[in-house]
Amino acid sequence: MRLKMTLAGLAVLLALAGCGTEPPGQSGRSGQPSGQSVQTTIGNPTAEAMLERNPQTDLLQYQGIVYVNAKGIDWVQEQALEAGERVGEIKRQSSELPYADLTATRLPEGTELFKPKEKSDILIAVVGEEQIRYLAMIEG
Repeated sequence: MRLKMTLAGLAVLLALAGCGTEPPGQSGRSGQPSGQSVQTTIGNPTAEAMLERNPQTDLLQYQGIVYVNAKGIDWVQEQALEAGERVGEIKRQSSELPYADLTATRLPEGTELFKPKEKSDILIAVVGEEQIRYLAMIEG
């Protein structure tokens, strides 16, 4: 009887050892092959990443930060903002990579950029008489 119990217990342990959620050769939650590490980058989105996701994105880059057109973002449009300090002008219109500061996908070259007088993560692009708000894409 004792031998039967030992064999039954051993069979259960072997069955449980074979049960797992990862395919053979993979371990952990990353799904990466065993022995390989996964590097996760945390930080602000890049123009490259945003354009890979959606090549039609209306964005600009200023001081290494990507700003997207905030036309459809109500809380940005509802803020009372006044153009303050001029911070630069668009030097290049392009969706081609690599992407550099003062490059925009839609704004024409020469478009002036302003920081609002109020503290904000918004830039104001002035095209003719129109002021277009761009929101900084900042993680955290």
